[in-house]
Amino acid sequence: MPGKRDTASGKGRRSESTPTEVRRSLDKGGGLPQLVRSLPSALEAERAARIFHAVSDPARLRILWALERAPLCPCLLREVEPMANSALSYHLSLLRRAGLVTTTARSNYRVYKATDLAKRLLTFAKGARP
Repeated sequence: MPGKRDTASGKGRRSESTPTEVRRSLDKGGGLPQLVRSLPSALEAERAARIFHAVSDPARLRILWALERAPLCPCLLREVEPMANSALSYHLSLLRRAGLVTTTARSNYRVYKATDLAKRLLTFAKGARP
């Protein structure tokens, strides 16, 4: 015996298989197709994932917190967060690719600085509680 079609899904699924709470919420928002259209693109999701990955490491967060306070060169960053040059280079590269730090070449060294995006994320992270 066929059941009612679920208008929220837009896929013709039976309404009995979708919890009432979910169906009502989707119907109120224009259905599942509208929800899908409102999601960020795959490219935007990839960019967000890159940012979240970059701030998922405590050492990178400490580096960002230091750079939020002052532009620093790698030699000083290693004093803030002791690690091998190669490890620091890796962390800074991830942060740079995520758009969280910028770098400026100065004669024989580079200066790293936190971007506005990094500063906004750090403001949020400082107040985060599990």
